[in-house]
Amino acid sequence: MPTNAIKAVVRPSATISQLARQYVDRVRLNPSRRPASTGMGNCCYRYASQKMGCVLMGESTLEYRLLLLLEYDRGVIEYYDQPEPVSVQITRKDGRLTPSRYTADALVLRGDCCILYEAKYVKDCDALCRDRSNDWTHDGSLYHFEPAERAAKAMGASHIVVTDIDLPAILAENLECLLSSRDSLDFSGDRKLSACLDILRDVGESTISSLRSRLSLTTVEPILRWIDAGHISADLKGQRLVIPEEFRVGSRCHTLSVGQAGREVPVVALHDAPRDSGMREAYRRLQILRGELHDSDVSKRSIRRWRVLYEGSDRDILSLVPVVHRRGNRTPRIPEDHERLIKAVICETLKTPIAANATFAYARYLAAHKNAASSKCPGALVESRPVSFPTFLRRIAQQDRVSMASSRSGTRSRRRRRRSSI
Repeated sequence: MPTNAIKAVVRPSATISQLARQYVDRVRLNPSRRPASTGMGNCCYRYASQKMGCVLMGESTLEYRLLLLLEYDRGVIEYYDQPEPVSVQITRKDGRLTPSRYTADALVLRGDCCILYEAKYVKDCDALCRDRSNDWTHDGSLYHFEPAERAAKAMGASHIVVTDIDLPAILAENLECLLSSRDSLDFSGDRKLSACLDILRDVGESTISSLRSRLSLTTVEPILRWIDAGHISADLKGQRLVIPEEFRVGSRCHTLSVGQAGREVPVVALHDAPRDSGMREAYRRLQILRGELHDSDVSKRSIRRWRVLYEGSDRDILSLVPVVHRRGNRTPRIPEDHERLIKAVICETLKTPIAANATFAYARYLAAHKNAASSKCPGALVESRPVSFPTFLRRIAQQDRVSMASSRSGTRSRRRRRRSSI
């Protein structure tokens, strides 16, 4: 909570009503009256705010992103989490009004206005608009919680509902990088700002890594501070600052802030398409899901899988980023001579009328491998280690069922297996 000296400086201006001033004063005296709930579905976050000089809490990932944006926005003088509840009139299912208490996710104080923020995911807002249509509405671009808006308007404040579309995960990640750059004590590269602007005016735009090399900077902290101050522009929603080799910046100056009227969160942008190859593919998939782009090479199965990933992640575009690098090495690691030995052991022990089990076959395989290794014959079989028992079982499962049944049980079992496979 701000000290008394700071309170005198950030006192609400005359444009804020008397009721709103009294509400702000009560919240200042008793910040975070309701502790963050750890119930089912809640993921509590604690954020140490330098602007407020205290630890703030959020009940969801989306509320944590909102706190980051409020901390970053220089137009925000003060902000509080879980402020004092306000009295509202909600509509029950039978249409009758009933009094209730409503606690916003954040109270924001600007120089000329007081705003209550509510952070919810789009899917939750759609469900509320469907189930509680008298209280929750959607005008095409914004969601409205009518009881809270009426209560806020009565005391001269505003109420705004922000969603995950306004606060994407990639934006929160970039804001964390920019906020950490404010704590850096290395100001040796700040004198090269004019040289940086000259380079960007000549080339139009450049990656952070290339710009650091051309300016002979030891770190990227000066460039992050220039982005934070608005000297150079960057697409904070489409690129990742943690990848300086692909993050591109330009020379146009923009600012990032939470809109006072609550319309949208304006974000700086060089181009609509991101430069990160993974994000480019994610945006292409998102356009296919929205029907804005048609690609005949994409199967319906892939589109269904992308839709499940997108909806399951609360419509986070990062869920559409390709994860090919997680598939691992698909080249066979067992040499061909080794595979032939495994196949030969399976044919000798399992494809016979004698009912041998897999454990006996694996023991015969280990003995055959040991004999081949002790013979000192040249080749990959001598140099390779024996496969594990689970790998041996997978090789058994890869055998043809019909031929296996025919070898072990005769013609009757073979015909039965063939009919079941058809």
